[in-house]
Amino acid sequence: MTLSPDKIHLVASLEVHSDEVSNLTACHWGFASCSPDKTLRVFRLSDLREVAYSPLYPHGSYAPRSCCFDASGAVLASTGMDGRTALYDAHSGISLGVLERESLAGGRACAFVPKNEDGSATLQLIVGAVDGTLMLWDSLTRKCLGERKVRDGSVTAVACTHDGNIFASGSSEGNLELWDRDLHCLHMERRCHDLGILGCCFSPDNSLYGECDVTRYLLASCGQDKRVVLWTMAAATSGISLKRRFSLEGHTSSVVTCSFSPCGNLLATGSLDKLAIMWNTVTGEKMLTITEHKRYVTACCFAPSPTYLITGSMDKTVKLWSFVGPEVPKYSVGACAVPVPVAVQRNMHQWTIGDVATWLRAEGLEELVQTFQRNHINGQELLQLEKQSLVKDLHIESLGLRNTLYRKLDNLHRAEAATQLDIPEEFLCPISQELMKNPVVIAGLKELSWRQSSSLLLNDESSPSRV
Repeated sequence: MTLSPDKIHLVASLEVHSDEVSNLTACHWGFASCSPDKTLRVFRLSDLREVAYSPLYPHGSYAPRSCCFDASGAVLASTGMDGRTALYDAHSGISLGVLERESLAGGRACAFVPKNEDGSATLQLIVGAVDGTLMLWDSLTRKCLGERKVRDGSVTAVACTHDGNIFASGSSEGNLELWDRDLHCLHMERRCHDLGILGCCFSPDNSLYGECDVTRYLLASCGQDKRVVLWTMAAATSGISLKRRFSLEGHTSSVVTCSFSPCGNLLATGSLDKLAIMWNTVTGEKMLTITEHKRYVTACCFAPSPTYLITGSMDKTVKLWSFVGPEVPKYSVGACAVPVPVAVQRNMHQWTIGDVATWLRAEGLEELVQTFQRNHINGQELLQLEKQSLVKDLHIESLGLRNTLYRKLDNLHRAEAATQLDIPEEFLCPISQELMKNPVVIAGLKELSWRQSSSLLLNDESSPSRV
């Protein structure tokens, strides 16, 4: 969905770190922040609270420098100045192992590869280090698949295209280098930022820039020279080309972080001038300026569902912002919104057992996952759950847990309905909330709850009538 923000609204300001926020990452259900206070903290988007296992101390007495989720939001990685990269189960906080090389040169940046070459899921991870080494790891086997040195300086930033075919690295010498999956250098743009690159990222959606004969990507870089550069990268059988699309000028100090929105038409940047700026990537225009941070803006990222901008600062705060604009879903605006994990944004009756488990974890109900999986609760079964069945059939003894689950089910249904705010309620299917074709309104029927309606229609029963 295209975002056209008229203004931005502060949803929450979290003060959880005892030092600056050095990096941020987000997935469909949550986000994480790391800091020189040595902690990696993880939060749910559903209620903006820390998960039970947070904080983590992935590098002991050393500080984490960069963190990232994999494409599914199941694995969280952190790289630090101890030269190690720690891997965690993002839902439980259980350690999945450590990636470690002999030299133990400090890690500066990391990014998961979104896909394999055949389009399948992967857990490969690209890591850049202060000694100028770029490493590609297999997180499952914890083996290094490849290692290369950048031309000059330290690796300060890494990024992957949305299809996982090309990596980018930025260096302290200002060089922007492009690599294939075998870590062969395809192209190098020398000294594109005076005094060094501090951040780079690829747009997650290249549909705005694609052509039939070549694959085009949009790449952003930022650095010590106060500038943000948007590049158009073209990949064809003849090779790689990189052309400067826009040079964005609006910051008055070093630009240390940049991040694309999920749809790719917005770019957020943060700077030592204490500002975060939103840019239109199609026109290069400045859209919004955020001035609320009291110190340097050191990190930013977008959460995909709902679309929040998250900023971190040397003022030790993490701030979440929502957009107010004509093309932004209304349910994503305001502190009271009820977000739905992107993995389960299909209609509830289409959810698989795995989708239900994803939703439970995102809502902080991890302890119910095994119970629901053991009883094969999919979306249709979830729709028909009544309070009495939570005790009788699922044996959930805790009254508080039952009430929490029931409230979250009601919230989930309201969040789905909110996506169709401009359509009269009587024109929506009571189960899927989809627009019905040629609806017939029958007078004289009792008003039913969504659970009652779901039960009747799914079981091919008739509703009670007043006559």
